[in-house]
Amino acid sequence: MTHIVKDGHTFGVERDLLEVTSLHRPDPTWQYTDAAGHVHQWHTGRIVATSYRPDVHYHIPTLVLIVDVPATEEYPAATHHECRQCGETIEPGYRADDHTQYIGGTMRYYVDDRPVQKSEFIEWAKRVGLPLPEGF
Repeated sequence: MTHIVKDGHTFGVERDLLEVTSLHRPDPTWQYTDAAGHVHQWHTGRIVATSYRPDVHYHIPTLVLIVDVPATEEYPAATHHECRQCGETIEPGYRADDHTQYIGGTMRYYVDDRPVQKSEFIEWAKRVGLPLPEGF
């Protein structure tokens, strides 16, 4: 927990870290050109992915997911990807994380070691002139 003392009051912020290490995540270095010359690679939004972050959504806009066998109560669906333009079957590039990945989880706020809501924490901070980071 981070503590700051200002005007006789102790302010604390604590944040859980959630491990999200994956054995199967998009490989942003993967790129494939099919027989028809269509280039396929991972994107984040409309931008080609150049790195991996566990808190970002990745997709390949040039591919469509085809369900070969629907899911049942006992088995997941059998699927494959195809090029949206020519229908060639494409196997997207995945990899395992090479180091432990974390994302920020629940935050807790304290004033004088007493748990408070974020809004009350901000009120107290403003009252004593404690600078808060932009977007806090």
